[in-house]
Amino acid sequence: SYKIDMTKDQRFSLANGTKSFLENKKNIESRIMIKIYLEGNLPAEIVNFKNSIENKLKDFKSIVGNQIEYEFINPNEGSKEDQNDLFNQLYDNGQGILPMEISYSKDGEQRKLMIWPGATMSYSVNGINKSSNIQFLPGTKSRPYDLSQLGDILENAQDYLEYNLISSIRRLTQKEKKRIAFLHGHGELNINQTLRARGLIAPYFSIDDITLNDSIGALDNLDGLIIADPQ
Repeated sequence: SYKIDMTKDQRFSLANGTKSFLENKKNIESRIMIKIYLEGNLPAEIVNFKNSIENKLKDFKSIVGNQIEYEFINPNEGSKEDQNDLFNQLYDNGQGILPMEISYSKDGEQRKLMIWPGATMSYSVNGINKSSNIQFLPGTKSRPYDLSQLGDILENAQDYLEYNLISSIRRLTQKEKKRIAFLHGHGELNINQTLRARGLIAPYFSIDDITLNDSIGALDNLDGLIIADPQ
């Protein structure tokens, strides 16, 4: 079977970078297990987003086969004790998946629902076990999200879904980080001015800061150099 993407922006087609990464068998040497915690009695809007996640993972599997396996889990099944244990495990003191509380109206009644809009990923190669989390939708900070106003959030999450998934897979399967340095001493942007860039780079590279004096020896063992807006 096959499918044709008729959308103008090709939103249902895998990006070339995604395909080339998945097609290289050296990138994923062992099986990746993905557990997505969007299952159960969910509003239609969330079910549609859940289906988008599954369709994207099916696209991944069409390239890598059994190297990626996934399952959808209902976090609200089991005893209250089991649920609380899972919630604590997923939340991981704020370092894991953040829950999202949603308010909505049904049968003239205002109701609330808490979902865990994320996934856990596990990977084992050469006896080393690695794991990571993906946050698909934002966690609740102060008050619940109104379901009727989630349109933009879901649209944005849909747009970044493939990037979110493949970036997490890249980080999980990365064997070693290459070393990149920010150059200083010529009026370049300072550390505070490059914090956002560093945050985006850090999952993939080791970051150093260097100043060249009389010797270029500081460049030894570097894989890349960033010279940010020298003056």
